[in-house]
Amino acid sequence: MTLAIVIGALLGVVFAGLVRLVDRRRQVPLYAAGLVVAAAIYVVFALPAAGRGWLLVELGGLLLFTALAVAGRRRPALIALGWLLHVAWDGLLHQPTHAPFVPVAYPALCIGFDLVVAVAAYLAARRSDPH
Repeated sequence: MTLAIVIGALLGVVFAGLVRLVDRRRQVPLYAAGLVVAAAIYVVFALPAAGRGWLLVELGGLLLFTALAVAGRRRPALIALGWLLHVAWDGLLHQPTHAPFVPVAYPALCIGFDLVVAVAAYLAARRSDPH
């Protein structure tokens, strides 16, 4: 599990580094889009293998994280908050004993990724704030 978190964090550094290469005005929207994709991945996992209840949970998560991404257009720090909340989504909800349809190492990988990206999204939000 620790190795998966480290690998996820390294992937988060790569993603954040790539985002930093684009125009400053596009960085926060890229973090917002990434948040929606991160939530959608769990829906994809649930489609073929989980029951209707799990699919509804994952769709609810997708709705929540999409709402935070959209609200982040006006308040960019909400996108960073969304990434932090996604850490809880990964760690509390998607352990193999709870969600057997999720690949075993994926939640830990995602936790590492999400933590790094939450910090990067917060810093991008601060840079984009005109005040």
